[in-house]
Amino acid sequence: QNSKLLEKSKIYSQPSMETKDKVRVFVGMDIGGTLAKLCVWFQSPVKVGFENIEDLKIPFKKGEIFFRKCNNKDLDGLFKVLQTIKNDYDIQDIYVTGGGSYKYQKELLEIDEKYNKLDEMSSLMKGINFLNTHVSDFAFNYSAKVGKFPREHISYPYILCNIGSGVSIVKFTGKGEHARIGGTSIGGGTFLGLCNIALGIKNFDTAIELANKGSTTRINTLIKDVYRSVESPNPNHIEQDAIAVSLGRLTMANLKNEA
Repeated sequence: QNSKLLEKSKIYSQPSMETKDKVRVFVGMDIGGTLAKLCVWFQSPVKVGFENIEDLKIPFKKGEIFFRKCNNKDLDGLFKVLQTIKNDYDIQDIYVTGGGSYKYQKELLEIDEKYNKLDEMSSLMKGINFLNTHVSDFAFNYSAKVGKFPREHISYPYILCNIGSGVSIVKFTGKGEHARIGGTSIGGGTFLGLCNIALGIKNFDTAIELANKGSTTRINTLIKDVYRSVESPNPNHIEQDAIAVSLGRLTMANLKNEA
């Protein structure tokens, strides 16, 4: 994965001096416990090879915002991509959040001695407000029967469950007003750790790709498995396909081979 990232960074084409002088660039990074995310805003359209390393690109004002993520073990490749952008364009600011803004301080200072460390939760709130304002389909509701369906934009107050390597639950009551009200150590890092133990997979994208091909109904015990009837006699009218026990089928002798 790291070699692929480095290879793609070499595809990045050199801009002309005229382009370099005109295009201003802002960079944001979040370096968590499992993944690192890079966000680059070119304030003017650029005809360069940066799109070859994108995971996501969205238009914004007169320019474009590019996003890239990688496992932390591939950070060297991501730093090289960032260094290439800095060499080719006029980067106005580099903002970094997450524990990695401290852990990888030496590497970041080598790229830009004036990079800015930002508070993670404040950055998260500003990011949600940005998406809520500029991306029309950012917010949606979900139903097991219907799937995704649109909803109005998010408004205060609201509670956010932020799933990273661990999970933080944050209450936002107004602009600039937030408080952490809970959380759990079981999160994305737990998922990747289990993938490593069970399947020998350490790459997040590979794990997600395999998960998309599978079905949770083959490993989780559902309500209908517990009652073994068409309709369970539960007073709360829980859906028959609701999960009763996560990974429960792996403990049931008659179902384990189906998992």
